[in-house]
Amino acid sequence: LTLLAKNADGYRDLVKLSSWSHTRETYFYNPRIDYEMMRNIDTSNLICLSGCVMGELQETFLEAIKHIIAIECKTPAEEEKARSKGYEVVRQWAWPRWSSKLDAQLRAHPDYAMAIDAAIMVMKRYRSMFPEGQYFYELMDHGFVLEQWGHRHLYSQARRYGIPAVVTNDSHYGPVEHKELHDLLMSMQWKQTFCGSTDTKRLDICS
Repeated sequence: LTLLAKNADGYRDLVKLSSWSHTRETYFYNPRIDYEMMRNIDTSNLICLSGCVMGELQETFLEAIKHIIAIECKTPAEEEKARSKGYEVVRQWAWPRWSSKLDAQLRAHPDYAMAIDAAIMVMKRYRSMFPEGQYFYELMDHGFVLEQWGHRHLYSQARRYGIPAVVTNDSHYGPVEHKELHDLLMSMQWKQTFCGSTDTKRLDICS
């Protein structure tokens, strides 16, 4: 989720949310906010974007379809085998690149409608929390396979419910020379061995 201040009051609301996220029981490894916190501020002063592929909207949909499209990797060897075949491995699930054949297979699956409905519920929840025109569906393209699957199915639903779109890009570090330092920080956060630019076990953060 991305929250932007619309004015000075919105900035003060962001400061409140940031403080609450660090000091309340929602803190779990990282600062977090929840719906209750959002209900305690004036959202008319904020602009909300749906977030990246790891945001609630995308994750709700992708989690619901992974058993249809992706392959579970139970061992490191299975992960490496999947990567060698061009799959993108995220959290022990190997995702194939989008294709019209796989897309048709997904849409025909009996669980697809439930996955779409779950994502629509998230969209409607956020749309109801913010004034009209202040909740946006966020479009990103970092070349991730997960983004392909998410946007091809959720963008049309956002348009269906009158949710405008905005094109953005994640920015995790400044100049490209800082990428390896960012990878080092990510390795520390996830308690993984740092392998530098040859590390293929984590999602590559390319921006």
